[in-house]
Amino acid sequence: MQYLGNSGDEWMSKNKIIIVTGASKGIGKDTAKILSEVGHTVILVARNVENLKDVETEINKNGGTALAIPGD
Repeated sequence: MQYLGNSGDEWMSKNKIIIVTGASKGIGKDTAKILSEVGHTVILVARNVENLKDVETEINKNGGTALAIPGD
């Protein structure tokens, strides 16, 4: 798989800070969890504050680093 001209492994192997929008549910939530599992810090952005905080707590409890920022 290629991502922005790089091999898939290359972009996933570096510790980055990644902003994930729509992170309170669905694809955004799943994406944030996967990125966290491979070692990235995730900034979670969504409108639903309660769900967003739940995702932040889940990621941080599982050893990842996440910060929830409510936004539209």
